[in-house]
Amino acid sequence: FFFLMIRRPPRSTQSRSSAASDVYKRQLLEDFQLNFSSCTNISDAAISLLFGGIRKSLALKHLKLNFSNCRLLSDKTCKVLAGLFIRCGVLSDLGLRFAKCLNFSDSSIEGLCDAISSCSLLQELRFDFEGLRHLTERVSSGLAKILERCSYMQGLKTSVSGCINIKGPTAARYFDALELTSRLRMLELDFTSCFQVNDNSCERLSHSLAALPYLTELHGTFAGCSQITAKNLGEFFSPDQIIALRRLDLSFDGCYKLNDSSCTSLSKFLRGCRFLSHLRVCLSGCNALADKNLGEEFDQNAKMDDLKWASLEFDSCYKLSDLGCKSLSKFLQSAPSLVDFVLKMSECSSITGQGLTEIFHSLQGKPIQNINLDFTSCEKIQDEASAPLASLLQSLAELASLAINLTGVSKISDSGAAMILAGVSGKETLRSLDLVFYGNNQLGITSMRAWQSLIYACPALFEARFTFFECFELQDAEGEGPSNPEKKSQLNRLDVDFGWCRDLTDVTCANVAKLLAFCPSLNELRLNFLGCAKVTKAGLGQIEHFEGQIKSLTILSHFG
Repeated sequence: FFFLMIRRPPRSTQSRSSAASDVYKRQLLEDFQLNFSSCTNISDAAISLLFGGIRKSLALKHLKLNFSNCRLLSDKTCKVLAGLFIRCGVLSDLGLRFAKCLNFSDSSIEGLCDAISSCSLLQELRFDFEGLRHLTERVSSGLAKILERCSYMQGLKTSVSGCINIKGPTAARYFDALELTSRLRMLELDFTSCFQVNDNSCERLSHSLAALPYLTELHGTFAGCSQITAKNLGEFFSPDQIIALRRLDLSFDGCYKLNDSSCTSLSKFLRGCRFLSHLRVCLSGCNALADKNLGEEFDQNAKMDDLKWASLEFDSCYKLSDLGCKSLSKFLQSAPSLVDFVLKMSECSSITGQGLTEIFHSLQGKPIQNINLDFTSCEKIQDEASAPLASLLQSLAELASLAINLTGVSKISDSGAAMILAGVSGKETLRSLDLVFYGNNQLGITSMRAWQSLIYACPALFEARFTFFECFELQDAEGEGPSNPEKKSQLNRLDVDFGWCRDLTDVTCANVAKLLAFCPSLNELRLNFLGCAKVTKAGLGQIEHFEGQIKSLTILSHFG
């Protein structure tokens, strides 16, 4: 299976003198897309049949070719495509994906890049060489040649994820060439698992970034690049000329050598990005990151008046504690226009409810519409965080989407969990909800009642998921019914996981059935009663009664 799209120039009404030339122009392709992704039987001969016979110049302006996972293709395909690109003199937008095409050699990719460099009018270029482990410095030379010759480049995306033989000098050669693309507005680099990227390459990238005055988007993924140290990151964030930057997305997941000085460099960099509207920083797995570091990174002096979207990820940074949360809260206070917020601190086992309270207070009163919080396995969080979190949720008048993961947070009591659920109840703007209480043995009647009452009180809710898996003490309880029975729920998808909640009986099935009667628009329902030995076939039958109303009904139980 493959996807092919061809678009010709639009028809136009012009004078009769140009009618003959218009007939000819309409036969020329301007836009061509070919998707052979995962077509494992596609061979070099097929590609040669498609493109090998082209002998004339083409009017192509937009070209996208996807050969990901086409493992039979080899250097012959590169030669055919090189011949195609030489004839595309007016090409302005090129996307080329060779992910996991393992038979391509260094020399063939370099030759392909040499042919692409003849397209001097290129403005957008997207390359994907993911998984080509044998690629080395010749690829970097080929990419650099493109940048040297294509001076109109405005958007550049390069992925060499998993190319483990890419070395520091190889990356440095490519980064040096970025200085020549002074018109560049969007830059995306993916060096995931290129663990030989080192000090020299980061320094070269820093110099090139300082020479890009119009850069508005920067995406850098260096996950698993274990040779990146504090010094490297300091070099990376040294330029202070990038004042036009609007979007910043950086991932150093698993770069365990990062420490104090690296965060200081990032802090200085953020203070220079005065117009930043989107920010994502992933430092998950950076085990050396500590409270002092976080305070240096997220300085309250950084003014983020335009920041609307922020994602901060510190999973498995087990040295972080409440002091780091306090520093983070000061940074959030400097972003009054925040609309979307993501905070991931799973396995930060030193964080308590007191630290989270600081963060929750800093978010109150903001126009947040979407919020995602992940505190998986933060074992020290107790009920002291429940009231501040509920207060935060109540203060978000425009809240449309909420996701909270409290997996393994077993010290939040039944009343604490119910308080969090009550904080969402009554939200007329809420459309999406995902709450996870996996493994909390303290949840009981109050929590069971609260989640049902929440659905009755949020008629605009479109999709909801509640996870109570292995909440062994959860018991039967009926939620408070709707205040206006005539106003039915708009709920379209519902997923409730009661797996191994051993005390639940048919009473819960009856309560779920009452809830379904309030949701006439429900199209998809998934319920998990595995391990609920007291639930009978008769109880499940009350829910199965709605099978004609619900298009997709899935019930997991010990009955099969």
